[in-house]
Amino acid sequence: MASEDPTDIKNVLDALNSSKNLTHWHKPPKDFGPDNPEYSDYNRNDLTDPGDLSLVSFTEEFAFGDDSSSDDAVDGNAEDEEKEDEHHSDVDLPPDIVTSLDWMDPAEEVRDNDRHPSLRTAELARHQNCVLMKIQDLQLEEECRKTSDQKVVSCYQKYLLQLKEIKRQHRSQYKQYFKERDENHELEVKRLQKQKEEIRRSIQQNDLEYDKYIEQKSLELNQLIEAAERREIEHRNIIEGLVNDLHTLKATYIEKHEEMKQLLRELNSDESLNITVESMKNEAIKPVDDMLELVTKEARTKEELTEIKTSFETNLNYVDGIVQTLIIKKEEQEQQESERVSYEESQIKLKIEQEKQALVMENEVRQANQVVTEVEATEENKQAVIITLGRKRYEELQKKMEDHINSLNVISNEKKKEIGWIFTTINQLDSTNQNVNREKLQKLIAYLSGRNVQHNKRVYCTNNDPLTTAYVKFKLIKDMVKVALDTQAKETGGIAAYAWLIVSLITLYPDLWEIFLYHIYTTCPYLVPLFIYQKEGQSQDDYDKERGKRPKEGFDLYLTRMGNAALLFGLVLAKMCKISGMPEEAPVVGWKFVAGLLMLDPSPGISAEVLRQFLLGVGSELQQSYGKQFAKLMDYATDSYLVQLEEITNIAKEGESSRNQLQQLFEEYKKTRKLKPNEHINRYN
Repeated sequence: MASEDPTDIKNVLDALNSSKNLTHWHKPPKDFGPDNPEYSDYNRNDLTDPGDLSLVSFTEEFAFGDDSSSDDAVDGNAEDEEKEDEHHSDVDLPPDIVTSLDWMDPAEEVRDNDRHPSLRTAELARHQNCVLMKIQDLQLEEECRKTSDQKVVSCYQKYLLQLKEIKRQHRSQYKQYFKERDENHELEVKRLQKQKEEIRRSIQQNDLEYDKYIEQKSLELNQLIEAAERREIEHRNIIEGLVNDLHTLKATYIEKHEEMKQLLRELNSDESLNITVESMKNEAIKPVDDMLELVTKEARTKEELTEIKTSFETNLNYVDGIVQTLIIKKEEQEQQESERVSYEESQIKLKIEQEKQALVMENEVRQANQVVTEVEATEENKQAVIITLGRKRYEELQKKMEDHINSLNVISNEKKKEIGWIFTTINQLDSTNQNVNREKLQKLIAYLSGRNVQHNKRVYCTNNDPLTTAYVKFKLIKDMVKVALDTQAKETGGIAAYAWLIVSLITLYPDLWEIFLYHIYTTCPYLVPLFIYQKEGQSQDDYDKERGKRPKEGFDLYLTRMGNAALLFGLVLAKMCKISGMPEEAPVVGWKFVAGLLMLDPSPGISAEVLRQFLLGVGSELQQSYGKQFAKLMDYATDSYLVQLEEITNIAKEGESSRNQLQQLFEEYKKTRKLKPNEHINRYN
């Protein structure tokens, strides 16, 4: 049969198509040239031996039949060929492979560069078949032909067996290949489907997360927008409130300014002062007007408005303080005028009365033949008088302070704490920038006047309550005296700053003078002046308390604190000497103290320190006020009192340093006959 004959044209064509080395066997020849040499793969078919089929590669498409003789192979009919064609069409090209776009010819997949053994076998079979045909054509002898036929048939059958084995192997490989390929394809399809499903789920998850993210961010954005709108509304309200406050402050300032001008006119001030006051008004109002005009045109920040408001409030407080001072001056002037009128009337009445009694008194004088002698008191009597007067004055101050002292028990602890917060203003005065100190003064004046005061973002006010005001005044002076006596305050010249602050407040509130005296006398009783000695049966603690010494306080610290108190007292009097209309004549107070202290027996250390510090504070002003009388007093101090100090110091064996410093001050005075003004007195004005 044709399908079993290896020389059949179909089998040969299949073998040729399956051979990789005979790729171009069916192509027409080309002319030799540079691109097509004679021995190129295109022109060479490697079939040098017509009977050699070893170079032919066989695939599934190369079909073989059962074993048969060479005659059967030669005598194949057309029917067998048609069946073979049908067989090949059924087996070689399955419908699912033929129609698949991925189908590939197995011959191309298994093709290699070496000559396949099946081709060699096919060639040998064809060669033997040709030999057999030639033998038949030559009509060899029967015996030779049989022998030859046997050999040819034997070889032919051998080749057929080899071809069957090759076919079997190729069929097995073919099936295994397509099986593995289908399995891999199914696995790949499953993997891709699984990957597709995972991608789909991932996309869904990402969509959900993205939606949640967008929702969350939208919510946050809405919250930010709402918060921004709220802040915008709050800021707008604050700006409107500040603008309204500026309008109110401006109106109040103008009102106070007009009141101040009226008071100045009533006090008969000169024209130049009125021009200065008007200029001060214009300078204060201009920044406010400029800011209010800018606010109407463009948006301004809260900080700018707050700064303008704070500055304008300071100017308002300053003007208000001036107004209060002028009101007091006006009242004093009216009172003085009333007193002057009353005095003149009394003088007229007295003069008339004196004229009536002149004759009677003249007769009485003539009739009196007695000589009145002036009896001088002893030194002991003088000391007793000074001490008695001092104690009496101190007791009078205590009685006047009863209302203030009682307020300590009436005011609630919460109110005391609130007042304590506002008093932190005086804890530290600026030694370089007096403007800062003036702002603190204006804040205290406003607080004492019953107005609202802002401090550390809080608003404080006494509401003009009498008990609260009494407590505030008492506590304010007490705290200032306490802070001023600090050693650090003395080293930085801060005592002079507190003296300026105290005198500025006394100028506006004269009742603070007696409160100051009470606290300074309580702190240092030697300023009354008093001579304090330990009475019989008196304990040491009671004695220390009576002379102002704190429990467990060393003598040096006690001495320093007493000296600071004397310096503060002297600086306050020095400031008061330059201001008219004070509650008490400062030179008189200073003279009485120095004269009284020199008349008392000195106390070791204390007397020298108190006298020295007091003279450093107000000695120059007393010298200017009393001239020669003060010079006599200083001569007595340098000649007699210093000797007493030296004697008591040697006996007590303490206070030598204070005595030496006082002696050094007196020696400088003897050289120049002048006491220098305090170096810090003019720094604070």
